[in-house]
Amino acid sequence: MWEDMNYFKWVNQLSPFHGELVGFSHCDSSYCQARKESDVTVLEYITKGTGTLKVNGNIYYPAEGDVYLLPLYTNHIYYSGDSDPWEKYFINIRGNLPSVLINQYHLELKYVFHKSDTEELFKEIYSCAKSDMDEDLRQELFASLVHRIFIRLQHCSNNTLEADDAIMIKGIIDNSPNKIYSIQELADKVGRSKDFVIKTFKRKYGITPHLYINERKLETAKLVLSETNLQIEQIAYSLGYQTPEHFSTQFKKQAHVSPRAFREQIRKK
Repeated sequence: MWEDMNYFKWVNQLSPFHGELVGFSHCDSSYCQARKESDVTVLEYITKGTGTLKVNGNIYYPAEGDVYLLPLYTNHIYYSGDSDPWEKYFINIRGNLPSVLINQYHLELKYVFHKSDTEELFKEIYSCAKSDMDEDLRQELFASLVHRIFIRLQHCSNNTLEADDAIMIKGIIDNSPNKIYSIQELADKVGRSKDFVIKTFKRKYGITPHLYINERKLETAKLVLSETNLQIEQIAYSLGYQTPEHFSTQFKKQAHVSPRAFREQIRKK
């Protein structure tokens, strides 16, 4: 396989919207990209071929004419098909503003889009990235074109591979590792009642959203305690707990041992 990659200059690293990389991939069966809690927003347009996308536990098969959008902090992996590999444009964006636009255009949890009428916009961005124009002007044009892509993705969102309500709720939780949602907040996000959210989620996954959140926090906490030297207070706040004491209480309730004692046990082993 081969890729034409065009990097942007980092004129202002504090920018909330910054083009990092634009290119075109001619894939083969070895092509694979994987990110855990991605620190970049990814947009890709498939011009030819087939492949597989796995994002936050959901599986899609983007093909010719499809766009996929991978927001910040998603866990995802995508790879090309063996017999008919992808050819595709790709865009990597740094900053927090894409997440705001994704939310405002109601594109969250809608990862694959069909018939989006965006190919010419990807081509324009690709040409922009390869040009020798002033870097500030390049970033301005890049931001404008990406914004237009978001608008068109919203227009075609009715053709998106829709997740059901339970998968959507799970995706909201999985996409926010540093936040503890209340049931009311989850209900507001999907436009349902609290009772509906609890029953739908439990029917699908055999556990309430509240318990699922606690389990995910426990899994993450155990990993961080085992593999880092972060203080208990730092871990508590990074997981969305308001106080270290609340974190320690919840951890001990589930793990039957305090976070500090858990770390000591792991290190002894």
